[in-house]
Amino acid sequence: HTPGRAMDVICVRHGERVDETPEARAWARATPRHRRFDPPLTALGATQAVAAARALDGRFRFSRIYSSPLSRTLSTSNEIARLLRLPVSVVLGLGACAAQVVREGGVDRVDLLPQPSMLDLCPAIDRLERDAPLDFEGACDWIASRHDVADGAVLVVTHREGIRLLARAHLRLPYCAIAHFHVEIHPPPSSDDAAPPTWRLSSVTDPLG
Repeated sequence: HTPGRAMDVICVRHGERVDETPEARAWARATPRHRRFDPPLTALGATQAVAAARALDGRFRFSRIYSSPLSRTLSTSNEIARLLRLPVSVVLGLGACAAQVVREGGVDRVDLLPQPSMLDLCPAIDRLERDAPLDFEGACDWIASRHDVADGAVLVVTHREGIRLLARAHLRLPYCAIAHFHVEIHPPPSSDDAAPPTWRLSSVTDPLG
């Protein structure tokens, strides 16, 4: 019997988005309808992301960031990557949980930014993980299952809907909330596929106070 693996997975919600500010109408008027599902991060949101990065610095050891492909998560990842000096992998499925993406029919049905524009928002991107599942929980399980625990904890930047899915709870999750999960990877009992990882919420912290 091969023992399972356990790891820490840290999920960070993105910072403030422009469509939840007084600038929402002006932004919507200036944005094509097919791109209104993807509001960008505000300047305050970038400051919130820096606060999240500072809260994480020294608490865990990370080797990279796994980011949702939406604008606000890429910009949040950029601020964290700069402070923690980490590369970023874009995982399309990490954006599948966002409410507006769900309404549009899935992450493969929306007009995501092209890769050069993603790099403009987050120059630390060095991978687009094309093999990852396009559903949120499948993408999270994929990240955890292929992670080497010798590389430390896993750092994911995503959306509050996804964190609530993993926690199986309607959590209060302010901008840049940090959710700490303990994840266990189960070995296959035979030649069959392994059972999906088990996610258990350990804590939620608000780096903004």
